[in-house]
Amino acid sequence: MLKPFFINTNLCYGPEDCQTSAQFFDNVAGNTGNSYIGYSIIKILYGKLIKVPEIKNIFSYDFKNQDALIHEINTKYSHVIFCLQDQLRNSQSYGIRPNWKKITEFISRIDKPLLVISLGTNSFKGEGQDYYKNFDPELVRFLHVISEKVYSLGVRGLSSERVLHKLGIKNAAPVGCPAFFEMGINRKPIQKKLPVPTAILSPSDGGRSVLQDEQTLFRCLYWPAENFSIPKSLRLPNLLSLPFQKGFASIELWKKFVSNFDYNYSSRMHGGILSLNCGIPAVMTNDDLRSHEMCSLFKIPYVPGGGDPIELYKQADFGPMNNAYPTLYKNFMSFLTENGFDQTAISALHKEAESLPEVQPFELPINDKIASEVERALKSYKFYVPTKILFKLLLKKLTGKRH
Repeated sequence: MLKPFFINTNLCYGPEDCQTSAQFFDNVAGNTGNSYIGYSIIKILYGKLIKVPEIKNIFSYDFKNQDALIHEINTKYSHVIFCLQDQLRNSQSYGIRPNWKKITEFISRIDKPLLVISLGTNSFKGEGQDYYKNFDPELVRFLHVISEKVYSLGVRGLSSERVLHKLGIKNAAPVGCPAFFEMGINRKPIQKKLPVPTAILSPSDGGRSVLQDEQTLFRCLYWPAENFSIPKSLRLPNLLSLPFQKGFASIELWKKFVSNFDYNYSSRMHGGILSLNCGIPAVMTNDDLRSHEMCSLFKIPYVPGGGDPIELYKQADFGPMNNAYPTLYKNFMSFLTENGFDQTAISALHKEAESLPEVQPFELPINDKIASEVERALKSYKFYVPTKILFKLLLKKLTGKRH
């Protein structure tokens, strides 16, 4: 009988997980897009989001307490599911400095089958094709250890498979990220609406957008109990865009918000995937290897660096993605099967979850001081003198309901 333990879910289940901004960002490992990975694999396995036995964030885990937890995992659970992101890179994102040595030692002491999902590569302009040669040796050792504990290593695409192959790891399976398969085999094909949409989710030109890792902007909008002032270093465009920003700890509320739009012009990979899962056309623009790899595998319309959102919408062809989805989904489910999670076992988990409470959507606490903070900050820009009418418009937007 399957009874998995999870590592790196990066999920917040309720207000108790988001009492401070520091707690929130620690739980999601710096980016709410990470939460969508954990959310999706749990939904695939259980049919809905439930609370699972877990380490929310292995990168901030206190290894002083590991002995008891390792004993518990080895005696109570059947498998360990390890959610990863674009860790195949030289510098980790969001200021995270993984202690790969301690993480490797922890994993080495677990004697249960391991399922690794969503491991991916990333590099940026100027790093060159041999960027993997500069990987931390302890990261390389970690990769070899986890590869030896799995039948196949779930990676995000062909670039990740090639990098691992060059590192001597031969069992990578380029099956993508579970977030893409959240809706199952019956996900609705994406259809463009014509004429071109007017309800666009886009950070360009002051448009509506969803925050994923902008900690300063998150703290401006949420956690009223925190004594926070808008820093002088915050750029004026970011300040003026605050009335149009949203942030979510709950995936369900994020999906509900996105569903109000006709089109997502997105520089966020998992934000774009979430939109597609809601039936909303999305064009991806983030210019890095991670986005290129995932968009290539999934056939998502991809224009590195972006362009005019409307023109890109007109040119976007979602046919290849729609056509590729059934085979990609089948490949991902086959990957789960060969690693011990076949359809019979997953059906049993769905049945088990029927009696368990589903995690309910919840909102982050609104910072009711934001309007006065924006007014104070605007006045500090000596080169910019806002008019009274602009103040009124900003205050109206900032004090209005944001969810």
